[in-house]
Amino acid sequence: YARAEDLAQLLRGGDGFGLLTERGRVSVDQRTNTLLIQDTAEQVRDIMRTLVRLDVAVRQVQIEARIVIARDSASRELGVNWGVSSTRGFLENEAGQFVPRNINPGGLNRAQGGLAVDLGSTAAADTGFSFGYLSGDILLDLELRALESEGKSQTISQPRVITANQRTATIRQGEERAFQSVDAQGNPDTEFKEAELSLEVTPQITPDNRIIMDLVIKNDSFRESEFGGEPPIDTNQIETQVLVDNGQTVVLGGILTTEQLSQIAKTPLLGDLPILGRLFRYTEESNEKVELLVFITPRLLDDGLAVR
Repeated sequence: YARAEDLAQLLRGGDGFGLLTERGRVSVDQRTNTLLIQDTAEQVRDIMRTLVRLDVAVRQVQIEARIVIARDSASRELGVNWGVSSTRGFLENEAGQFVPRNINPGGLNRAQGGLAVDLGSTAAADTGFSFGYLSGDILLDLELRALESEGKSQTISQPRVITANQRTATIRQGEERAFQSVDAQGNPDTEFKEAELSLEVTPQITPDNRIIMDLVIKNDSFRESEFGGEPPIDTNQIETQVLVDNGQTVVLGGILTTEQLSQIAKTPLLGDLPILGRLFRYTEESNEKVELLVFITPRLLDDGLAVR
């Protein structure tokens, strides 16, 4: 419901448009969130009719986010399967703007490269964001669980938050590292620096029960430094606005990193010998691309906080 202080400012007309007459006064009891109004009888009736329309319960939205780390092969598999649910999507152009794109114009079997949802370039140097829509929430859960069972993806976080209409909800998850520094007197000191993955969502409910979401996504990661001291941080950030149906999922991808893997295979017992053991074991090194995927699903809540 509305705050009495906000309604009082509206009645006083700080912007030049007030509802009180020259004889009218209004005060606020903040303890009970109550307005005390004194004015002519006719004006008080007009004010009451206005307050009845303004002092209504604010609709709420539940924001569910899934943050998934997927290997390159997993993101491709997800793209193929999501084509059954939707062909609408957006892609970031050279000017940094998101433009509508039919990501599967000829049907699932004719999608370029087998991808029905474009989750960003597979080139290591390209870390731009792209996103698409997904309407089947059950399908999403099944696909993610299947990929996790195969070791191709990992859901690192699945937070949920409820926020009021046009109020910003913030979700943060980060890593903090300590480093040595020197203060003004030359004494050693320990400081901390944080790299975080943050998601800010501001929903706006439309008259037809769809949801406009202002999204700000920031992904920081520590970069190894050979010189010590304060650790450098690499940052990727996106700010965009999307329009989705109630319960529809927006998926954002395109943050790619390269993971260096080292696997050792050896013959039991013989591979552990100090010198001859090298003959019975070998080390396989490989580089694999890992993509960060963010799934955002808004759902409207009724007055009883039940998901619609």
